[in-house]
Amino acid sequence: MSAPLPGIFKVALINLGIGVVVALITAFALTGFSAGFSAGYFLGFINLLWLFRIVKKAMLMAPEKAMRFVSTRYYARFAITAGVIVVLISRGVLSTPWPPLAGIALSVFIATGSLIFIAKEEFK
Repeated sequence: MSAPLPGIFKVALINLGIGVVVALITAFALTGFSAGFSAGYFLGFINLLWLFRIVKKAMLMAPEKAMRFVSTRYYARFAITAGVIVVLISRGVLSTPWPPLAGIALSVFIATGSLIFIAKEEFK
């Protein structure tokens, strides 16, 4: 395999660090929101790592094959994530879909912001 993509570990560490801080804040401030938010954030973080792995593999492929590879993996990731949320709600582990969706959204926003910041720093 090739070397890891630049910035992946930075983004993952930033995402994980901010996630832990926000989870602790919600645990003390919003107790009913905390479990669902933390579960969603963890799901978002795992999705981020999964996405990085897919992109890393796709970069080693021919463009035509990479396009098909990434698009099928995207829909599989989406279906699995939605399935996990549905199972957690239907089994009564989570009471509503909003806290986990907020956690996933925050994870995505932090990853996007981190990538923009890292790219900006690299092109100075």
